[in-house]
Amino acid sequence: MTRILCIDENVEILELYGEILKDYEIVVTQSPVDGYDKLCQNGIDLVITELLFENTFDGNMFISQVRQEGYKGPIIVSSYRAPNGQKEKNIRILQKPFSCRELKDLVNELMTSKK
Repeated sequence: MTRILCIDENVEILELYGEILKDYEIVVTQSPVDGYDKLCQNGIDLVITELLFENTFDGNMFISQVRQEGYKGPIIVSSYRAPNGQKEKNIRILQKPFSCRELKDLVNELMTSKK
């Protein structure tokens, strides 16, 4: 089954991901640091991450770190603030607030193109 790592400080957003993406195996965390550990240990197929976190290790740093470590899978950046400089092919932007359909369609598109 496809495994999706969702990283966001907002528990309600993480719960929403679980409800919308119930056809996938969802791994959730509120911290990019913990997200990095989960990515390394869990055979993740897709990452959905917020950019802005209260600690110093934010979404941009998370993305840079996982790319340096060799994760080549797709990443969805879901944020209220549009990211700067995210021009990489395998990174897609999902501006908050988003609809359930937008999220499902984007995930399905990325998982279909990955095969």
